[in-house]
Amino acid sequence: MRRILTLDGGGIHGIFTLQVLREIERQVCATGEGGQRRVLADHFDLIAGTSTGAIIASMVAWGASIDEVERFYCDQASNIFMPATWYRRLSSKFSSDGLSNFLKGYFSEGDGTPANLGTTRIRNLLLLVLRNATTGSPWPVSNNPDGHYSKRPAGMSNLEIPLWKLVRASSAAPTYFPPQDIQVGSSTGPKLFQFIDGGVSPYNNPSYLAYLTATLPEYRIGFSIGEENLLLVSVGTGSRKLRYGKGPVQNMHVVGHAKAMIQSLMDSSSQQQDLLCRTTGRCLHGAALDRELGDLVALRGLVSPRAFRYVRYDRNYADQEVKNATKQYHGDWTLDNLRLIPFLQESGTQYAREHVSKEHLF
Repeated sequence: MRRILTLDGGGIHGIFTLQVLREIERQVCATGEGGQRRVLADHFDLIAGTSTGAIIASMVAWGASIDEVERFYCDQASNIFMPATWYRRLSSKFSSDGLSNFLKGYFSEGDGTPANLGTTRIRNLLLLVLRNATTGSPWPVSNNPDGHYSKRPAGMSNLEIPLWKLVRASSAAPTYFPPQDIQVGSSTGPKLFQFIDGGVSPYNNPSYLAYLTATLPEYRIGFSIGEENLLLVSVGTGSRKLRYGKGPVQNMHVVGHAKAMIQSLMDSSSQQQDLLCRTTGRCLHGAALDRELGDLVALRGLVSPRAFRYVRYDRNYADQEVKNATKQYHGDWTLDNLRLIPFLQESGTQYAREHVSKEHLF
């Protein structure tokens, strides 16, 4: 049995994701030989993430416990969301220095040099979703040693790219953080590209992409399909419906429309990935997609045999919950509102206790 874990983007709302992952860790990571505590990297064969999900996925694949990842989020949040200097705020709200400095130090080899994507310190297959702003194309990047862009001559392989740069690039949300420059080798020599958040692609929820990456022959990983062979666990950051009354939509300014459009498209593409997984695989658990489709847990006969077993953990927040939380914690329901951390911890813990089941995870 091969197991895939996928993690959505969502800024500081990744705190919700961590509560779900802690419960998964508690249920699947029994103490191993010699009393050593196992971690999620010991349970999953491939871990995929976008944006904040890429940060979590990379740390988990590095061997971190969920407590360790959450300490990073809580302790470093103010450094990560550090306001940019005044003359840069027209292009990005925050400086990238805080996150870059942490990632450089964390993803390093024993001698302190930056670890590359091909480092042996990554304990399983890792898939990160970026967007190449220079070429306008999504960039799913994997440490698969047999991948097309891995088996290239020295100086041209993606495995030589520093891991910290890929993680930083995947979380470079436009208007929040500046893009990340990365040199990529080619037959004509290194080329400099600018990368931005993988959430600005169809793969803010990378679940179906991870399934294709693991199983399509062209990607050269070769996981076998079938319910008895493959399990995919997908974790969101908690979602709410983006709604506006008639008046606010008519009177919204151009910047407001742009922000709403980006978020709406990200939410819609995430739901599409979820729907594809529920119809291609056998859905064991997940909230209702809408009133017409329901949760599709009982769906039979559309795709037979099913390609994998599938679990979706994500909480749909009611409008009143969002209003109460933003009022109590003094801020908007945004990706950078650090005041929401206690609420996200509490609601995520409650959700995880009610929904995560060992029956879903083996």
